[in-house]
Amino acid sequence: MKYKQLKNWKLISSAEIKVADHKISSLNYNDQAWIPAVVPGTVIASLVKNKKFSDPYFSGNIKKLPGYKKGKNSLFSNHYMPEKSPFRQSWWYRNRFSLNPNLKNKNFKIKFKGINYKANIWLNRKRIATTTSCSGAYRIYEFKLNKNLYFNRDNILAVEIIAPQPDDLGITFIDWNPVPPDDSMGIWQPVELEYYNKIAISHSYVQSEVDLEKNEADLKIITELKNQSNYSETVNLKGLITNKKTGDQIEFKKQINIEAKSKKTIKLDSQIITELKIKDPDLWWPYQLGAANLYSLNLKLEKISENLNKSKLVLDQEIIDFGIREVKSLLNKIGSRIFKINGQKIQLRGAAWTSDLMLRQSNKQDEIDINYLKNLNFNVVRLEGKLASDYFWELCNQEGILVIAGWPCCNHWEKWEKWKDEDLKIAKLSTESQLKRLRKNPAFIAWFYGSDFPPPLKVEREYLEVINNCDLDIPILSSAADKEAVLTGKPGVKMSGPYSYVPPQYWYDSSMPGRAAKFNTETGADMCLPEADSLNKFLEKSVEVGSENWNLHTGLSSFSDTSYLEEIVKKRFSAFKSELEQKSNFIKAAQLIAYQTWRSMYEAHLINWPLATGIIGWMLNSAWPSLIWQLYDYYNLPNGAFYGSKKGSKLLHLVYNYQNKKVYLVNHKNEKQRNLKAEVYFYNENLDLIYNNFYQIKKINKLDQLAFANLNSIIKKKPGVIFLYLKNQENLISKNVYFLTAGNDIYQPKSSKFWYCRPLAKVGNLNYLVQSKNSLVVNFDLVNKTEANIKLEINLENKNNKPILFNKIALYTESDQRIAPIYLDNNYISLRENEKQLIKAVIKLNQLDEKLKSELLNSGLKVKIIKFDFN
Repeated sequence: MKYKQLKNWKLISSAEIKVADHKISSLNYNDQAWIPAVVPGTVIASLVKNKKFSDPYFSGNIKKLPGYKKGKNSLFSNHYMPEKSPFRQSWWYRNRFSLNPNLKNKNFKIKFKGINYKANIWLNRKRIATTTSCSGAYRIYEFKLNKNLYFNRDNILAVEIIAPQPDDLGITFIDWNPVPPDDSMGIWQPVELEYYNKIAISHSYVQSEVDLEKNEADLKIITELKNQSNYSETVNLKGLITNKKTGDQIEFKKQINIEAKSKKTIKLDSQIITELKIKDPDLWWPYQLGAANLYSLNLKLEKISENLNKSKLVLDQEIIDFGIREVKSLLNKIGSRIFKINGQKIQLRGAAWTSDLMLRQSNKQDEIDINYLKNLNFNVVRLEGKLASDYFWELCNQEGILVIAGWPCCNHWEKWEKWKDEDLKIAKLSTESQLKRLRKNPAFIAWFYGSDFPPPLKVEREYLEVINNCDLDIPILSSAADKEAVLTGKPGVKMSGPYSYVPPQYWYDSSMPGRAAKFNTETGADMCLPEADSLNKFLEKSVEVGSENWNLHTGLSSFSDTSYLEEIVKKRFSAFKSELEQKSNFIKAAQLIAYQTWRSMYEAHLINWPLATGIIGWMLNSAWPSLIWQLYDYYNLPNGAFYGSKKGSKLLHLVYNYQNKKVYLVNHKNEKQRNLKAEVYFYNENLDLIYNNFYQIKKINKLDQLAFANLNSIIKKKPGVIFLYLKNQENLISKNVYFLTAGNDIYQPKSSKFWYCRPLAKVGNLNYLVQSKNSLVVNFDLVNKTEANIKLEINLENKNNKPILFNKIALYTESDQRIAPIYLDNNYISLRENEKQLIKAVIKLNQLDEKLKSELLNSGLKVKIIKFDFN
């Protein structure tokens, strides 16, 4: 049974320790020189919190940290720390905790959910773990404490942490960003105390087999019992299943015998417990397919008593939430993996998530991340080695966001030829720890035991043995790449990129490796620069585009500057070279370019279903203030790529195919659609209307697409603007606006230098977009205001006789502080002449920082419309 999470840790470098190790965990040890520690978090996180260093996220400050790996421009985790780094020596964490004297007769254990990388652990002057038994960032450690605890005074826990080496299976941020000099050393997941009586229960979870025709489900409960006593015991395992939606309950009981000093896996199904066949279950569905219904399972171990009137002694208890859902997958005719949830095929659309660079955890940030995934119309998130907090997973369960997780690429995790015997052991134990931690979550739908490559035969065989022993009921894939594994063959996915800018038509081009086909596990066109309001929070206003401190906030290796992005922006708007020297104009232009191609990326996958079965955008967010690979920035402000992705992922909308110049209706809703109306308008580069047409669409099946208009003869390679409207009777369902370039984009020949994208030799321009001197009329109404939310309706109107294009909606406080996070149903708005449009916005007050929240509540807000012009 959970008792409590240990908080109020302290930290110090071993260089400051002047006593023997065991004395650090003595009650009378003086820790006044120690600083409060951030747990979960890295050593650097604690030092920054205590103002020992300036904010490493601002400008070039990270380079000033002692021990920073200067001059390195590739994966930091692959380089040794400098000789004089203060993080080559160990660091100590110390915790003082008390126990309830009424629990004196209980058995206690301590659970470390994440230590990076090695540790010696002392409790009350006794060592309970050494680096031999405590090594590995992703292992979950449990240690018995019974003989070494006090109930009449405080207990002292001391943990000596040793940083990972390049040949350790540590935590890596790959080429996403530079890394602080501690190499993420620290206690990076919570530390918890638990207690039980003789026999402990753990790792419970529920498998489901769903029969939609019979409207029933067979449940299988798997749990582990561990008898710590010297005697064989016969106990009652009692279960209570509660439907969290209806409150309906099911009870069952099973008598179990477990030998002394042994561990036993218990598996109960409807053949053993008839109550585990559930009639009319409330199924767990992914977001947009149905409700993410949850049940709770309460498992109790009770001692059997011959005295019927005597209350039963509860030996241990575990309570988990679960969903009744079944995950299957199959390969389509081109070898692409299609996922099925409860028997229904689903196209997976999402992005890759990362943790904070200093591994700090925040429930508020987890909520923002999940809210943004839903706002983006995504149904899945990928975790590559960043396996998130338990609360993040709980939110995914509650909100129906699917999760694909697995090991990272590029560091020692994939250098199998250099693995020592100890590495294989740690890899297996890490896999077991994480799979038993994660398997209970209905959101968990796939595990990659490799990343960029499948492991070799020896490692794969060992991994599969562990995975089989974990009794998973989800697809297990050898890697995220289209590479064949010895034992399991091809995984049915690809990771062909690109990772930098490609134009909108790329995703439709059958000659391109990253085209919308198969399941692309990581891909994106970048151009993901933050808006100026965020940029000014982490770079001085004097920092120029492409300067040293600017490029520090990009990635590593091939991604260590924005030179290619700068080239694209300047060529796309070639008539405004001098204006684009201004950082604000450069940023503004980048938002439009990003919007176009990120929208096209997701739309092409919708059109090409079922050949295109899934797409993971690279990436959702950033570990620190970044200029690349993000749909919203470190300060939770969405960018142009965000709103393009959001538009491109709508389940029911009209799409312009850049390759064949046809207009498609796509329907990825869970039901057939009938009696729809489509409107198509085309404006030339002077914004004069030269074509319009209306189409009646009687029906479209679910998970289907329909080409109904060919604009090839209308457009004829001309620049211009396409407006698409989808209506049900006269009610607007969706609207889409496309900007076509003057001149074609022409690719450079294939090159090993540009392995990460197909660069352009010639770039078509959008100069004609920067011409409107007119403005929109804007009004907004405060629809609803509660302690939790502010809801707005923003009414936009174009009273001019020409379209006004790509207008950004931005919300500010009265003192001009940008409001973020912000949940808009649309942004970057284009309106035809005399057109009106309603935009809805939600501000979740508990997600704002306290200063911003206070100002907003006391002073109010204002809505600004930022025109697409260069001034």
